[in-house]
Amino acid sequence: MSRFLRRFGSTTALVALGSLTSLVGLPGTPASAADYGACAAGLKSQGISDATAAVACAGAINPGAVSSCVGDLTGITKLPARELLDSCRSVRRIGEFVGCVNQLQDPSTDARAAVQGCRLSLLPDRYASCVLGLADGLKLSRNQAIPVCTENGDSPRELNPPYQPISAK
Repeated sequence: MSRFLRRFGSTTALVALGSLTSLVGLPGTPASAADYGACAAGLKSQGISDATAAVACAGAINPGAVSSCVGDLTGITKLPARELLDSCRSVRRIGEFVGCVNQLQDPSTDARAAVQGCRLSLLPDRYASCVLGLADGLKLSRNQAIPVCTENGDSPRELNPPYQPISAK
């Protein structure tokens, strides 16, 4: 690090460090005790057990967003809060995830399929646009468009691809 500072100067080092932290995705402000308490209370009010709420809130970078996500999606989808908690904990962009599910909901849409598709997408806003655009443009139901966008969109195919050794020649 000291060679880097001597060679490029302290300003460049600070810019590089700032860029690195933004890539890693560190939160701007750390969560407070009140944030964790509000998360636990919010999840408990949704019917989540104390033990499950404790684990969910303790593992969250933004605990308030997790409990808000569960509350919002419970109202939108009418699915059980416990089922939605797993999805809210596993997404990178909680706000976009909730927005995606909200955009895809109508009385005929399979709520579980919408939640799953939005959860798997790396870019939930784009995913919702894909579903809505195909459904409108091709006169498909949203339930027909959801798997098409899930299989052909920005979802990761294999997070842990099988190990393939390089063969010696």
